[in-house]
Amino acid sequence: MKSHLASILDAIEQERGSKAIVFAASNLDIGLLPTLYDLIEELSPKSSLDVVIHCHGGEITAARRLARILTDATRHLTFIVPFYCTSAGTIMTLAADEIIAGATAVFSPVDPQLTTAPDSANAGESMISAEDVRLLRRAYADWFNVDQNQANEKALAKLSDNIFPTTLTSFYRATKEVKMICSELLSIREGRFNESEIDQIITSLSSGYHSHFYPISGEDLSALSLPVIRSPRIEKAAWKASKFIRSVVGGGLRKAPKDDWVDAMIASRERVFVRRNTQQRLEAIWEELDT
Repeated sequence: MKSHLASILDAIEQERGSKAIVFAASNLDIGLLPTLYDLIEELSPKSSLDVVIHCHGGEITAARRLARILTDATRHLTFIVPFYCTSAGTIMTLAADEIIAGATAVFSPVDPQLTTAPDSANAGESMISAEDVRLLRRAYADWFNVDQNQANEKALAKLSDNIFPTTLTSFYRATKEVKMICSELLSIREGRFNESEIDQIITSLSSGYHSHFYPISGEDLSALSLPVIRSPRIEKAAWKASKFIRSVVGGGLRKAPKDDWVDAMIASRERVFVRRNTQQRLEAIWEELDT
């Protein structure tokens, strides 16, 4: 199993003259940082680093720190996206000098999502987008032909009656945080984007789509001036890596809810680490796979 992934990463390195790693996570969190850092420190030289990334989002502050670890480690960072790289994962790719994204690559908008508490004993937690809150006033105006000033007043009154004030503040702060982090990552390489281009990219990714789950393609990111390229041979190798990742990582692979499961994989040609969740421990544990 380990040797199969090693052969894929070796093929990428031979083709690209780089060091290549896999970074996969069901949910981005800061606990991924130590293992990623240790693995990168073992690579030499790494003037060019290719990261085959597979993730479904997570904490945006973790995305920032993980992206900075990668950019600080190399002069040229490439994210290779065979399949999912959504939400906070999309934010990570903003730090890239290059993004290789084939026909199956899936990115997403980056508008903040907040978890709401259940409103009844039988209801579970739910996610609300900051954009859903912000656009309420526009819905009043567009759908019901309400004067814009009146729509603003109605929206504010309705939100104030139904959302706790500090929750609204949390939405506002989360929106500001996303924009700050996106701007930072886009600005890491001096001269890559000007201020106007950065503002346009952030606006498009945070409010240019009608759903947080809209599947953005590599071509869509390229249209926003992000450094997306096609590379059929690398995309083919990365798709093989994606199949391997999806056979190991993900809670859906369990036969029963109480079974152990792997929620992350960080790997180089030489070493493969997975993070296992188990009923026997409160914290997930990292394990190195044998050949």
